[in-house]
Amino acid sequence: MPQDDTIFEYSFHGYRVRTDDLTLRFHDAALPVAPKVVKTLLALLDNAGEVVTKDDLLSRVWGDAAVEEANLSQNIYSLRRLFHAASGESLIETLSRRGYVMHAAVVKRIVTAGAVTRRARDLRAFIVAAGASLVAGVVLIVYAYPTGSSDLPAGVQRAYDLGWYYWRGVTPTGIRTSIEQFDRVIQAAPRSPLGYAAEAVDYAKLSDLESPAMSVSYAAVADRFAQEAVAIDDHSAMAHAARGFVEWDLDSDNAAAVDDLKTAVALDPTNPLAHMWYGDALLWQADIGGARRQFGLAADIDPSLPGLDYTLGLTYYLSRDYADAAAFAKVGVSDVWSSEASRLLLSAAYDEARRYPAAIDALKPLASSASMQLAISGSLAHVYASMGDRSQARAALHVVERLSSRYPGRPVLTALAYASNGLPDEAFAWLSRLPHADRQVYALDPRFDSLHHDRRFAQWLHG
Repeated sequence: MPQDDTIFEYSFHGYRVRTDDLTLRFHDAALPVAPKVVKTLLALLDNAGEVVTKDDLLSRVWGDAAVEEANLSQNIYSLRRLFHAASGESLIETLSRRGYVMHAAVVKRIVTAGAVTRRARDLRAFIVAAGASLVAGVVLIVYAYPTGSSDLPAGVQRAYDLGWYYWRGVTPTGIRTSIEQFDRVIQAAPRSPLGYAAEAVDYAKLSDLESPAMSVSYAAVADRFAQEAVAIDDHSAMAHAARGFVEWDLDSDNAAAVDDLKTAVALDPTNPLAHMWYGDALLWQADIGGARRQFGLAADIDPSLPGLDYTLGLTYYLSRDYADAAAFAKVGVSDVWSSEASRLLLSAAYDEARRYPAAIDALKPLASSASMQLAISGSLAHVYASMGDRSQARAALHVVERLSSRYPGRPVLTALAYASNGLPDEAFAWLSRLPHADRQVYALDPRFDSLHHDRRFAQWLHG
């Protein structure tokens, strides 16, 4: 990477990046990327085709500053995610225990020499103002259709693609718009399982988002569409993937979900949703290694999938790799699907790494709703208890006690507040509200280690 005032431009695979404004462009569209991420890219481009060690990258990007290796891992992941979103390529290969290789034909030229231009300053200001929303837009446009190959006619295919595009919007309005598109697919191609499978996924999501009164009816519709999709074509990967998702998300039948999703990835290994949902089902069976492999396969195909960063971070957290857990959670906070969950995960990772001020700061941007205040207070109770501040831990518990009767939907974090304050009876009472299908994964949370020696723990987990 140049150290003088000479300005270089690198061109590769439709991308351009200049050293003056530290801006990455794809076919002339500016992509907002953090400066440290661009510097990581420049170091790789300067050595395209060659192995660049982690130590060399840390030195070239951060100089003598003391930083965690997880920061570099996060930068590499961000670049891969962006390349996949913009052009469907990976470009960066990880060589275990060696470093990284940039696989690209790179053209490097001198633009000019001298101070940073006004154009560069103006463009940098634009990038700061644009924020992450532009990246999200690029991701949505490029990856509207994340579900493997299909044989739908062109006009029907467009409705199918649009349906998945709106599905990513996470809001009830977006999901209903997605359903309208998938209705068109069913009407135009009633003997294809794809429209039914997609609507099953949509109604399952509506069941998660809507009130309890509506949730039951939406769940029934999701189950009906999923069964219809498999009945139409038992060899459809998307049909099995959708039914597996419904079985995991709504029915809490992890064993059935694993069977369907294993079938789905065997039928179509290019379907990223099948891999991601298979990973979810395996994780809920406490198979962390298997889950992470499936999430990794999903990320190789489409790293922009909603919620993927959070679930990857969760696997690292549960296996007690807190640095990598925090790195993925940091990426996940910009994902509308998992922003709040990612912030809670980030706080938990910092908490277990004994970075208590950072754990507290991670919770501050969360919403001020009563339900979220309960979640925040449950998390803070453990942070303060770990710090030895019993007074603050007790104060956090008081907030949880006040809110839990009105908002009983957060039994894990409510139980955490009690366990952190040395009240195992109350902790087990709340943990017992969890469905049995959910207990294996939550039992792995290191913040509940204090309960493991209690004979009731095994009874709760296996009873």
